[in-house]
Amino acid sequence: MIKNILNSLEVKNITPYQKFSNSFKLVFVIEIEENKTIQEAVRLTNLISTPWLISVDEFTNEVSLVFNKTELSKFKQQHFNVIRWANFEVVDY
Repeated sequence: MIKNILNSLEVKNITPYQKFSNSFKLVFVIEIEENKTIQEAVRLTNLISTPWLISVDEFTNEVSLVFNKTELSKFKQQHFNVIRWANFEVVDY
């Protein structure tokens, strides 16, 4: 379903995630223009849920967005409400 929302995804791998029971880590590859990294990361994550905590390292150009489900969380589609925690990172491959 997330792949349908974020149409340019390549699924790199799916593995069990040990921090939560019955959870999985999904790794996707997304092409983002270098000069639009932050804006595109925010746009993509907001297609799934909100709010996200944003961390930017200006020296390495790394961007990380973290989502923690709370009573204030909002989901763009109802089936995303099973997401308890998410980490969106922009890294070079």
